[in-house]
Amino acid sequence: MGLRQRNLVFTALAVAYLASIQWASFYVSTFVFLLLSVLYLRGGRPLIALLTSALSVGLIYLLFSLAFSVYLP
Repeated sequence: MGLRQRNLVFTALAVAYLASIQWASFYVSTFVFLLLSVLYLRGGRPLIALLTSALSVGLIYLLFSLAFSVYLP
């Protein structure tokens, strides 16, 4: 798979992520985006992708909600 195709697929994922924030919550959209991105870019290791996405979203929640007191939609 060429670099151009990888960039196009990742761009499509990013556009879908931005569009999905409007009707899904920020955390759900971010989790799904990270999960699909890690699966695609790292070659399809589901457990690693799931753990990475969950840990990242958990850290985002802790950082913004608890540390900064900013509630994301």
